Amino acid sequence: MKRYALIVGIDEYKAEAPLPGYVSPNRLYKARSDAEAVYELLQAHSDFKVRLLRNSEATGAAIQNALKQLLLEQGAQAEVLFYFAGHGFTAQPSEFERQGYLATYDCQLTGRGKTLTEVKGGLSFAFLNGAIAQAQKAGLAGLAVFLDCCESEYVIEQGLIADQLSGFSGRGCFLSAACRSFESAREGARYGVYTGALVAALTDRAAMGVAGEMTVSEAHNHVERALRKSRQEPISFGYGSSMVMVSYRERADDSAVVSEVCPYQGLRAFTPETVEFFFGRGDEVAALCEKLTRSNFVPVLGPSGSGKSSVVRAGLVTRLVAQGWQVVTMKPDSSPLAILKMEMREFLSANGVAAGEERELLRTLETVGLGAMVQQLPGVDRVLLLVDQFEEVFTLCEKAEQQRFVGELLAVRAQADARLVVVVTMRSDFVNEWLAVGYPAAVIERDVVWLGPLRGTHLRDAILKPARKQGYALEPELLELLLDDVRKEANCLPLLEFALTELWEKRDTQAKKLTAAAYWKMGRLKGALNERAETVYNSLREVDKPWVKRVCLRLVRLGVGEKDTRHRQLKKGLLAMGGPEASPNEQQQQTRQMIADVIQALVAGRLLVGDGDYVDLAHEALLDGWVRFAAWRQENRDLRRLVQRMGDEYETWKKIKKTAGKDEDEYLLKGGLLAEVREQREALSKRLEESRPMLMKYFADSDRKDVETVAMLQRALADANVRAESLKVRDKLLNNPSQTVDAALSAMALVGKSQQDFQGEVVYPAQDALHRAWSKIRERLTVEGHSGSVLSVAFSPKGDRIVSGSLHYTLRLWDLKGNAVGAPFEGHSGSVWSVAFSPKGDRIVSGSCDKTLRLWDLEGNVVGSPFEGHSDSVLSVAFSPRGNCIVSGSGDGTLRLWDLAGNAVEAPFEGHSDSVRSVAFSPQGECIVSGSGDGTLRLWDLEGNVVGSPFEGH
Repeated sequence: MKRYALIVGIDEYKAEAPLPGYVSPNRLYKARSDAEAVYELLQAHSDFKVRLLRNSEATGAAIQNALKQLLLEQGAQAEVLFYFAGHGFTAQPSEFERQGYLATYDCQLTGRGKTLTEVKGGLSFAFLNGAIAQAQKAGLAGLAVFLDCCESEYVIEQGLIADQLSGFSGRGCFLSAACRSFESAREGARYGVYTGALVAALTDRAAMGVAGEMTVSEAHNHVERALRKSRQEPISFGYGSSMVMVSYRERADDSAVVSEVCPYQGLRAFTPETVEFFFGRGDEVAALCEKLTRSNFVPVLGPSGSGKSSVVRAGLVTRLVAQGWQVVTMKPDSSPLAILKMEMREFLSANGVAAGEERELLRTLETVGLGAMVQQLPGVDRVLLLVDQFEEVFTLCEKAEQQRFVGELLAVRAQADARLVVVVTMRSDFVNEWLAVGYPAAVIERDVVWLGPLRGTHLRDAILKPARKQGYALEPELLELLLDDVRKEANCLPLLEFALTELWEKRDTQAKKLTAAAYWKMGRLKGALNERAETVYNSLREVDKPWVKRVCLRLVRLGVGEKDTRHRQLKKGLLAMGGPEASPNEQQQQTRQMIADVIQALVAGRLLVGDGDYVDLAHEALLDGWVRFAAWRQENRDLRRLVQRMGDEYETWKKIKKTAGKDEDEYLLKGGLLAEVREQREALSKRLEESRPMLMKYFADSDRKDVETVAMLQRALADANVRAESLKVRDKLLNNPSQTVDAALSAMALVGKSQQDFQGEVVYPAQDALHRAWSKIRERLTVEGHSGSVLSVAFSPKGDRIVSGSLHYTLRLWDLKGNAVGAPFEGHSGSVWSVAFSPKGDRIVSGSCDKTLRLWDLEGNVVGSPFEGHSDSVLSVAFSPRGNCIVSGSGDGTLRLWDLAGNAVEAPFEGHSDSVRSVAFSPQGECIVSGSGDGTLRLWDLEGNVVGSPFEGH
């Protein structure tokens, strides 16, 4: 691509007579030498064709003609750079009109008082704007403008150039202005302050990126940092800024020193340690750097195999570290917040933060957020958080954890003037997951850097230059074969890099070249990875090979259909397939060692990577690139997905188990998943009994809990049926005396039904129905013993005892023959209006006119102190089904809930307008019903909230 540059520097002017009270244009002392320094740098270290205009050469007509030629004649399908050093002015011809100008050598100024009203012969921003608009229509590929003058921000403030920059579809456009409109562009000792910082940036070899290049946006960023604490604040504006300004790359004829170190990385990503061999992605790295000037959160998206990790780890990280940035890298896994905290702790320790301060900063991370923590870091300027393989947030995290982690990162995006920026790499086929969860679409629309396939010279550079750097060449036939195979195979950079690594091992060391014959022999692009994997696999003993399959499959997370992803695992988890670590069983210990040897062999063969405590596939390219592995993934796929889903639920259950106050039983298997596991119980047992016994125990616990729950529901249903039939008997006895015998027969049948459904137990509703029917047929027995009216009675749960409450303050316990059991229960100081047995039948509660409740054992001993709290008589009481609390209704119009120690659990339940005469719990104990003298019933939850409207009709 053709590239042209126009450099203008003016430090003396034809007309120097100032207006009264307004000095302009006065002589400058650095502008010409500033322009010459930039000119020399571009001449020496760029491929721009550069033109320089100085002082008397830089008249208004000369600059306009040069810009027309540059933008309109030479600019079609070319990149253009314009640098200006000199005076800049703003003229105000009327109260509501302002115009910006660059002062040319022959410009003339007129004014009114201290106000500049007209600039004759100057280069107006309006002219520059129009020329850019025409150049854009003519196909200008890229534009960079550097203005070292006063009023330089005016061109951005007024939108004169900004409106045009937004329309570029080429490599980008960029404007850098020396100062704000309320500041002056100042001169330093050797250069102007702005250009001095620019020259320093363009000559700082340590700050150069992957290929020894510096883009226009990187140059501006250096200037901005250099002038951050000065009285001059440069600003920028642009859409894409990957235009290279200077390059210090080696010349093509430079002889490389021969080295036998492999420059290709196989299935591993390039890193800062291997960046010298990383070629072909300079544009994307530059675009990524430019994005970071406008956003604190930038996703790097591309298909699997597009080289996302290499672009960020080698390209971006290397450039930012050279600029003084610090970098924190992480992979999400199933607990990304915990991993983030661990990585930040290591980061703080590496920066020498004292233990006490480290704890405070980590507390800030947990309470306020990541961005706030980084803002407080001492001695740290800029920090990059790199989250690699971000798709694991969707594949491995439970939803709550996922949302907390992503929320933490997006909060950084919204933070102004943040020290921290976040870059994530994610497979592009997970964009739907991002959008489906409801995360901002603007991130994908505006802030993302997309990675497409390497093509053209970039692809050739990635293939040829690493070998050349080591003193080797590729046969022309080999290069053409590689390029042809890459064109046929989408997103195949890992396969290409792996094939090149294999070719390096088969290189001709005498001729110092990589050969086409070796490439044909290893099966070309798609065959190289499969050949290597098969070679490693076949080198193992037969007894080891089944463990290769089991280990590799554990490192895959099955997706819906064919959308599988790699899933790194703790090495100790893989070894556990052979048995517990501390097992005394010698056979199990031998199996664990066999698995460890298999893992080591696969790592040595570059099929797996060992990352500290973790083991992972070297790359997702293995999923399909190794034919045997691809076939393994299709075997028993539904069963393995079931194991995977079961494992996800188990991990969630384990986390909940550690959380105080949470019911872990709620996270046992249930519903459709439990039903599927039951159906596959036999197959799962064979697969999991030895390798993952805790999963089978988790299933057993889930199965037992589900059976108990079903039994409880069945009992509740049976109880409801008995109650319904009991009510029918009562209705016949009350309303149809002629059906008394029929009612008695129904009651006896109900007793039989109760014994059948409740394992021989006759529950209270059945007892009550039989008692009422028998009493109607004849008075069987009169129970006497109280000295006053009997106000309340209740059967025990087993039906073998009766308790009664009396007008004369006492309770009595009876057997079914009318014999008093023990002495009267004495303690109340008022009539006993209500009594009830506990569900187990070991306690009795009573409510009295003395405004209290009392709890008794079956010998008539008071348990604890009276329950005090009502302001009137206690008219009704009831135990909850579990027997852990009691509800009471009072003449004061309220209900109260109590624990068994007599403590009020909640505030009084208020809502009735008269005495509460009857209360009862629902069978499951989740709500309470009350009946009142106000003619209504009310339904309550256990916090005292009214459920629905009052029941009206009585």
